Amino acid sequence: MFSKGILRRDFLRLCLETAAVLCCRLTPFQKAAVVKLVAEGMKHVTGRKAPVTAAVGDGGNDVAMLLQANVGIGIYGNEGRQAVCAADYAVPLFK
Repeated sequence: MFSKGILRRDFLRLCLETAAVLCCRLTPFQKAAVVKLVAEGMKHVTGRKAPVTAAVGDGGNDVAMLLQANVGIGIYGNEGRQAVCAADYAVPLFK
């Protein structure tokens, strides 16, 4: 994922044009890689300091992403408590 530098740069530039970025159907590794790319890559694209990243997850497949983000938010859900245990903050539900 994002193996080419030009794809990383273009993705980050697209991120700057939006209010939020939502990625779905990713593996746990890919989820964490997106957070890391945004955290480390934005400072190179914008010339400013690295942004604060946040991630929201509700299952074990979100643990790596939650740990990679500056702020991890775990949601109590049907998939167990792994996300809640790995998160900085936990919420009972998300609407």
